[in-house]
Amino acid sequence: MIIQAIVAHDSKFGIGKAGSIPWHVPGDLKQFQEKTAGCSIIMGRKTWDSLPTKPLPNRLSIVITRQPDFYPRSFIVYAAQSPLEALRLAIQKRYPIFIIGGGGVYDDLLPYTNIFHVTQVDGDFGCDTHISTYSNLFLPEIIGETQISKKGISYRFCKYVNPTFKTL
Repeated sequence: MIIQAIVAHDSKFGIGKAGSIPWHVPGDLKQFQEKTAGCSIIMGRKTWDSLPTKPLPNRLSIVITRQPDFYPRSFIVYAAQSPLEALRLAIQKRYPIFIIGGGGVYDDLLPYTNIFHVTQVDGDFGCDTHISTYSNLFLPEIIGETQISKKGISYRFCKYVNPTFKTL
């Protein structure tokens, strides 16, 4: 089964600040919606908490949490106690899989990921949540042209592949 991840990060690999995304790039949000629709999405509890709509429509959500009192409220949300448990659960559900964050979840699951969709946002946004560099795991397949949002934020869509991903 192909396992994918999707992220937007700034020039210092920052992905979040104070529990939210510190930039607004509608093109990135559109890409996220299009790529993850109809898929299982794996995320940490803080990412779950940051979602504006819970659960995200047309997706099966798997939330990694050690909170014993976290109970899913619908049949399209599941809880897992570890990243690998979440990945195994997603594989059992047989939907396409996307890892959507946060930083620790990416760090734990990127070795198992075949394809990494990255929106590189130019600039330093003073993030307090980061991902590790992924250049030791992934090779660039597509580096997109720079685009500029209506708010003047420049960004590009990139696709990376992992030639040596681990299997469960």
